[in-house]
Amino acid sequence: MGRYEYLYDTKKVLGVINMLNSYANNSFKFDLNAVSGTLRKSHPKSQFVLTSLDFNRTYLFDPKPTYQSKDIVVLQTMLIGDNRGLVEIVYKSDFEEG
Repeated sequence: MGRYEYLYDTKKVLGVINMLNSYANNSFKFDLNAVSGTLRKSHPKSQFVLTSLDFNRTYLFDPKPTYQSKDIVVLQTMLIGDNRGLVEIVYKSDFEEG
């Protein structure tokens, strides 16, 4: 079994996404522009989605990104291989109110 083979197991990836979708209001300081190889939920109403990076099918990276026909703000992205990415998004209405 390869070192990163678990990334291609959809059930395990979805389990990781569910784990990342939890939010704890901790006091910590970190630079959102830093590259550390990990994602940490940065907004209480955000969610992580696993998406294809095929730009003809993905609307997350448009000038006005949408997800499930709603306007969103993309907070973070991480490439995970096989032309897929893990993306932290928040609905624009939730982002603007907070």
